[in-house]
Amino acid sequence: MNDLDIEKAISLHVKSEMVKKGLTVNKLNELFLAKGYDSTIDSLRGKIKRGTFSFSFYLQFLDVLGKNTMNFKLGKTPETTDIRIL
Repeated sequence: MNDLDIEKAISLHVKSEMVKKGLTVNKLNELFLAKGYDSTIDSLRGKIKRGTFSFSFYLQFLDVLGKNTMNFKLGKTPETTDIRIL
């Protein structure tokens, strides 16, 4: 699995979690701002599309979703990469 595969899997994961919570990028941005995190709609959209962001951003993402744990398993392809928030 190369970096591009991992980035695609991460992007799909974040989008999937947003869909599960019924969140648009606009609503996600509101949640980030409500928690006191610096955020803009454009920056969120770019990070989610690319699948590249800091770990601190990911922890903030988990926080706004109300999650405090997660697990993941890297497979050989994005289809077999399992990133789940518990």
